[in-house]
Amino acid sequence: MAAFLLLSLQVLASVASAAWVASDGGAVAPPQVVATGADDVVTLRIEVPGYDLEHALVDGRPYAKLGLPGEAWLMEKGLPELPMICRSVAIAGTGEPVLRVVESEWTETAVDPVLPSKGHLTRDLDPAGIAFTFDALYRDGGVYPRETASLGDPFIVRDERGVSLRVVPFQYDAGRGVLRVLRRLTVEVVTKGTGGLNELSQTAATAAVADPEFARIYRGLFANRGADKYVAIGTTGRMLVVTADAFQGALAPFVAWKLQKGIPVEVITMSSVGGTAAGIQAAIAGRYNAAPGLTYVVLVGDIADVPTLAGTYESADSDPSYGMVAGADLYPDLFVSRISASNVGEVQIQVAKFVRYERDPDTGAAAEWYHKGSGLASNEGTPTDYERSNLLRTDLLAYTFTQIDQIYQPTGTTAMISSALNEGRSLVSYIGHGSGTSWSNPPFANTNVLALSNAWKQPWLLDVSCSNGDFSTAVCFAEAWLRAGSVAQPSGAVGTYSASTLASWVPPCEMQAHAVDLLVAEQANVLGALYFYGGMQVLDTYPTGEGPKLIEQYNIFGDCSLVVRTDAPLAIAPSHPPVVQLGAPVFQVNVGAPGAVACLSRDGVIHGTAVADAGGLADIVLDVPVTVPGDMTLTVTGYNLTTYQATLSAINPSVVVLDPAAIDANVPTDVTVTVYGPDGTTPLPGIDVWAEGQGYATTAVATNAAGVAVIGVTYPYGPSLDVVGRDPAAAYDLFRAP
Repeated sequence: MAAFLLLSLQVLASVASAAWVASDGGAVAPPQVVATGADDVVTLRIEVPGYDLEHALVDGRPYAKLGLPGEAWLMEKGLPELPMICRSVAIAGTGEPVLRVVESEWTETAVDPVLPSKGHLTRDLDPAGIAFTFDALYRDGGVYPRETASLGDPFIVRDERGVSLRVVPFQYDAGRGVLRVLRRLTVEVVTKGTGGLNELSQTAATAAVADPEFARIYRGLFANRGADKYVAIGTTGRMLVVTADAFQGALAPFVAWKLQKGIPVEVITMSSVGGTAAGIQAAIAGRYNAAPGLTYVVLVGDIADVPTLAGTYESADSDPSYGMVAGADLYPDLFVSRISASNVGEVQIQVAKFVRYERDPDTGAAAEWYHKGSGLASNEGTPTDYERSNLLRTDLLAYTFTQIDQIYQPTGTTAMISSALNEGRSLVSYIGHGSGTSWSNPPFANTNVLALSNAWKQPWLLDVSCSNGDFSTAVCFAEAWLRAGSVAQPSGAVGTYSASTLASWVPPCEMQAHAVDLLVAEQANVLGALYFYGGMQVLDTYPTGEGPKLIEQYNIFGDCSLVVRTDAPLAIAPSHPPVVQLGAPVFQVNVGAPGAVACLSRDGVIHGTAVADAGGLADIVLDVPVTVPGDMTLTVTGYNLTTYQATLSAINPSVVVLDPAAIDANVPTDVTVTVYGPDGTTPLPGIDVWAEGQGYATTAVATNAAGVAVIGVTYPYGPSLDVVGRDPAAAYDLFRAP
């Protein structure tokens, strides 16, 4: 558009409280977006029930400021700052998406000039000190924006292909002094044929392997991926650890724990990949593109020993760029974090933090800190940072949290932060200025972090600030939080997501808010998913400029596979067989907690994992058969649960003889089943025995004093018929013989 005209006065003389302007006289409500249809033709129906309207004075002249609950703004410097609705939809793997407007309904209203945007400012600036500029539109007239709805470029997230839709439900006609307001809009996103950008082949989608954490992200990221689209997947994603050679030994407890809880882990050293970032990239891509895929990457070492990548937007130090494997886009396809350390001791304390946090949570009265948090914020910006913090606080208090501190500028102090954290807080959000070694308002620096005495009561951080994650410096603020303390005297934090360069004012707040939204909706509780989901939402909203900047500059310090805690853990007492039967195909655990993960392992080998279904049952398919007698470990973990660990013996609990050993389909046959104890000679009476297969089961018959039961079988199919035995007093199968 035409050149900008500078307005020298930049002070807002006053801002009136927002008033709700309802389309149909209704209460305050966010826009409603409903997506239907298959991936090749997605229909979106959008309703805007109203908008917030504030009145501001700039240099004595009134201006209108508009808002939509939960939505972002167009922020082009000097042009009207109008709310917009941004949503992504999953689309067909091939073809170019095309947007078609089916119908729309608008109204018009007279309005003061719409307040212009100051653009995307970085957080080393105070917005109040930046002058407004006014595009020639304000002087000469014109309509902004010209386009109501538009699509971004297609992108790939692991095994899904998507595209972002931007709808601006307002048009400001400066010449007429009129605001056009959208009430309803129906559009179609049609994706057919071939030849589109970032096409996802079926081979690539299969190699990526559906992952439970990404499945949860999709529900929030894509408007057409509801909760019914994905079910719990009976596996957990693989992890690749890339470490400086000197730290490999210190990682042993971390690797052992991850394997025990069901995450397959591979550790490689920097020397094995040639000591270069390109070598790391090749190692990640090779494992990602080969079944069963890759979900987590943990880099271990400082930037000098384990190099990072340079972002494409501003060359920011960018570990997340290692996770951008599929497609020519910036949407991460796996989670990446860093255990930043310059010596073995710094690795050991971080490993101890992660393992203790997940495996050995506080219980009883000592666990009260899990549902307490702290909000730290400045009093700058419009809305102010503390107003944004209060929105997070409202969401968290409506969830499991019972206390969220309000430590805000100008009354918030360093001592108040230290006192709260030493008492115990599980989540800390910060919105304000910062540097490579501190938060500024309220103030908290590396020295204050290192002086904490919060022991194992360590929070994870949602950090909106400049340069806290600049790990090219000696010890940045994020590194101080993770490295703080020792195994004997722990302190600090268990994870943070921080920028390596100057953060912008608004987009990181949206990242932070979306992470909280995902948490309280219980769509994710893994650190990497919470952090990266927030970043991906910013990519949706600002696909050029601010989105790429944020997703590249923000780095995860800690363990990206860590399951966070937001409440005192619920004690679980799973029921299961007391032994593992040699050669058994399945081991069943009644966890009593849907979504919990059960893993059966021995000596660093995962024999099988399973996610408990809606009824709390976990059928562990023993992909690695148990063929050797000996002790095994059953581990059950879950969100806000205690950890269950049991040592089980792998033995033959019974010897079963079938006569005949095989039957013909559709031929009535009496099968004699003889059940003996582990010694193979002592009969087991009173065992219920039956046959079952696909859509078929016989009546159970109890074994007699000789351990014998006869069951009549007429099975309409040939294979896949099992003879099952169970002690009526037990809640598990004694044997299952094919």
